[in-house]
Amino acid sequence: ASITTPRAGALVGACAIVKGTSANLPANTTLITIKHKPNAKYWPERPTGWQSPSALTRWTDTQYFEDTANESFGISIYLAPLSDVQNVADSLTSIPTTWRKLDEVFVVANSSTGKREC
Repeated sequence: ASITTPRAGALVGACAIVKGTSANLPANTTLITIKHKPNAKYWPERPTGWQSPSALTRWTDTQYFEDTANESFGISIYLAPLSDVQNVADSLTSIPTTWRKLDEVFVVANSSTGKREC
């Protein structure tokens, strides 16, 4: 499993399309998180198709980085129990121990670049 777009170190605008691959078990699925700054919350997102884990071999999601000026964000993907993903909160202060990190990239977001891929 991996994040294929954007690449590590990429400059993104106010939003970006995030793409990747997965190989899920039937009771687990892929979940994407965004984290801004070391002590910030995690912002989980369910990729399109998350409800059908075995069919989720390629996924796409839109991530938003509003009101930023050359700030670093970590984009991570996790393998998580389907029941956790169904009930995930809008933000988290920590990652549950039942989730396993599969990949992570850091990007630089600058909403003033005018780059709007979304």
